[in-house]
Amino acid sequence: MEEIETLEYPRPLKTVIFACIHNAGRSQMAAYWFNHLADPDKVRAVSAGTDPAAHVHPVVLEAMKERGLDLSGAQPERLTPEMAKGAAYLITMGCGERCPSRTGRSPTQRARTSRRFD
Repeated sequence: MEEIETLEYPRPLKTVIFACIHNAGRSQMAAYWFNHLADPDKVRAVSAGTDPAAHVHPVVLEAMKERGLDLSGAQPERLTPEMAKGAAYLITMGCGERCPSRTGRSPTQRARTSRRFD
């Protein structure tokens, strides 16, 4: 019996977006921690904002540095409709009504869950 070679095709990498308004704090930290802990062959995280700041907040850089994590190369990015459409998940960071939502979907496909952590 002849042995048949099987080809394994890589699954597409899933993208998770952590989004907020300025992309200068919580979303940057969340994406960095996600990538630090996740399997990079399966999923990756990016962060973005609807009105990005000029730079990541210095307190965020210091907090991450205290944990031994270097976020100094991070730069706030704009959340675009194309970016949102290509993501498996869009996680917003508690911005209230100004939080971004996933564009390009019908109202029945859109779901927003907000939880307060008081």
